Order: sequence, then C-alpha cells, then structure tokens
Amino acid sequence: RFPYLCYKNGGGAFLVPYCIMLVVGGIPLFYMELALGQFHRKGAITCWGRLVPLFKGIGYAVVLIAFYVDFYYNVIIAWALRFFFASFTTMLPWTNCDNEWNTPACQPFEANWESANASRVRNSSSLAPQATPFTSAASEYFNRAILELQDSEGLHDLGAIKWDMALCLLAVYIICYFSLWKGISTSG
Repeated sequence: RFPYLCYKNGGGAFLVPYCIMLVVGGIPLFYMELALGQFHRKGAITCWGRLVPLFKGIGYAVVLIAFYVDFYYNVIIAWALRFFFASFTTMLPWTNCDNEWNTPACQPFEANWESANASRVRNSSSLAPQATPFTSAASEYFNRAILELQDSEGLHDLGAIKWDMALCLLAVYIICYFSLWKGISTSG
C-alpha cells in the first residue's frame, strides 16, 4: 500500500518528508515505547500510568489504535489464507478465464504477457502507456470471486456474508488468539 500512497501524494517528492519524519519522529517514538515497555515490564496502559498518571490516556490510545489496525491487517491475512486454500486445486482459479465469475474482458496471464511483449516491440518508440480494455484473470478472481464487487453498488450495499471469507477471518483471529494467549514468555 505504501508505493500506491507514495505515487498518489507526489511520487518521489513524498519520500523526502516521509524519511525526515521517520528519522525525527517515528523511530525515536518507537524506540521510546520499546524502552519504556522493557523497563517497566508492563503493557502500554500500565506503563504510561506509572510514568505519569495523567498520561494513562496515551496508553489507552495506543491499545485502541492497535486494536483498529488489527482489524485491517487481519482481513488482509484472511485474504491470503483464502488464496492459500484455493491454491490446493489442480488448476489455480486465478490463472484462467473459464470460471463463472470471469467477464468477456478477461485475459489469462499468458495472453497478458504475450500481448505486453508484442505491444512493447511494436510501440518501442512510444513513451505513453498503452491502455488495454482487458483485465487479468487474477484481478477478476480477487475482485469478482473473493470480494464479489460486482454484486455491490457501493459502501451502502454491503451484501450478504461470504462464509468462506468469514471462516478464514475467524481462523486468523483464532491463530492470533493462540499466538498471544499466554504472552511472549511462551515463545522462547
């Protein structure tokens, strides 16, 4: 996601303030949080409460932010888990265009590769990227089979629960729970 955000916010010019803020703010705050946690041997809420009782709210904010970020990343991990389970088929579903979710604009990976090479040879003098009306089989698999975006009219129309994705998300939460269940001391 970072390269996309970098491109949307000015390309390479975005990297300069990002790196400055990373060195000036991000890394020192990260190191401070690690050092405080190591010194007090407690979580964020207790650690900030011991340091200055008025700052206990910072600990709650850290926990709340981590809680919300976990939602985001657990969904991405659930997508990866769904792809992992789908990879146990004899023919990977995102490599061909013979599936029920594919559109007429679908092109398999081999066709995309061959047409890209052919257009590169024909248009080697052209610097403008060539627009193509085709979509890749992998893109259609993710957008139409996994997310089922074609059945939704937008954020106001969430649609029905996708049980395969719900089970993958449940599996991710169970894995996270058992990873954190007894704390870091059990991991070695």
